[in-house]
Amino acid sequence: MRHSFVLLSVIVLLSIFTTGASTFPQDAEPQGLPGKYAFIDEMDNFHIQATGQMDGSTSPGFNPVTTAVESRAASSGWRSIAVPGGGFNPGANGTVETILVQPDGKILVGGKFTILGGKPRNYIGRLNADGTLDDSFNPDAGFYVYALALQADGKIIAGGQFTTMGSQPRLGIARLKSNGALDGSFDPGDSGTTVNTLALQSDGKILVGGRFNKIDGDWQANIARLDTGGSRDETFNPDVNNEVEVLLVQPDEKILLGGSFLSIDSQSRKRIARLNPDGNLDMAFDPQADGPLCDGC
Repeated sequence: MRHSFVLLSVIVLLSIFTTGASTFPQDAEPQGLPGKYAFIDEMDNFHIQATGQMDGSTSPGFNPVTTAVESRAASSGWRSIAVPGGGFNPGANGTVETILVQPDGKILVGGKFTILGGKPRNYIGRLNADGTLDDSFNPDAGFYVYALALQADGKIIAGGQFTTMGSQPRLGIARLKSNGALDGSFDPGDSGTTVNTLALQSDGKILVGGRFNKIDGDWQANIARLDTGGSRDETFNPDVNNEVEVLLVQPDEKILLGGSFLSIDSQSRKRIARLNPDGNLDMAFDPQADGPLCDGC
């Protein structure tokens, strides 16, 4: 996963360089967004320059540089370009497991961190669009947050391995108001609940996947569907024999799921399956993955 991210970053930079390169004028800073610049030398090597500080990369073709490279670039005629978003660096001190962008551009972040944007944030926080911390949002999860979903009314569903949210008991799943305060009316979790993934249907119902045996007070293993208020949808009860790590609702409302399970409704399904909207197994879909569908398992 990490290697894929590095490769994607290189591809994005290559696209920027090939489409927007310009000649660096003698003894002048390049025009563009402030803070971070890229230079392409005569050998087509890439140099990243953050104004006033060293900034390099371990990727092939990138070299650490200091502000001295600006004068060298000016005298050598290197091509230069501003790198969009160069100042975005919230700096979580632990693994980020999930990211969700709100319609207003603010960014919800969940994971295994306790610091975000240089300030205490226990496992969940929100960033402004420029990467600075939203000081008004501090739900204070008691442990790891693995999944986030945004409802149409702006409320936020959080899933994970926590047992409290905002110092109130919440077992693996909670709902927050748009300002980060706990929604006291929503509490479907049960003892031992770990929620790995969340997905919203077009009707607002909430799909929940993870590792659990009960939800909303009733026996149901590893996948469930809740109504918008958090009550279990009793008509939806696929028998999934092991952990669910990922859920996705298709445009036709069929439900894709992946994880470490080997059967659904007593039918062989190796780690990936599709359900019909009513929760019954889609018999025509059976790719049979040869390993768990999850990140880091």
